[in-house]
Amino acid sequence: MSVNLTINSYFDEIKKKKILGTKCKDCGRIHLPPRVICDQCKSTNLELIELAGEGTLQAYSVVYVPTSKMIAAGFGRENPNCVGIVKLSEGPMMSAEIHGFDLSKPENIKIGTTVKSKFIERGEDVILAFEA
Repeated sequence: MSVNLTINSYFDEIKKKKILGTKCKDCGRIHLPPRVICDQCKSTNLELIELAGEGTLQAYSVVYVPTSKMIAAGFGRENPNCVGIVKLSEGPMMSAEIHGFDLSKPENIKIGTTVKSKFIERGEDVILAFEA
């Protein structure tokens, strides 16, 4: 069975506070964001799955000069934000905002820290972030 989805449908699910991926029924690979073709075995035999939203921090950066969208959210030189790469318990990795650390002491942030998904509402948007 082929999965019928678009990137917009992925973000619609984020607004519902769900993380959807696809799992290849032939080789077992899990994709995030969802795909219609497995990048490992090229099968179209995929199913939608909901991911648990738990993982470990793989890399991070503390951002002191944010984008205009992050400035509008209240971040800046005096109030930095953290972004990072999270490896989900199901396997895929993704980039996201990282919360729950004292950013005045970024040297205390540890790779391998367990994180859990956190959905942040900013206006009409819902942002998928992770919290330590």
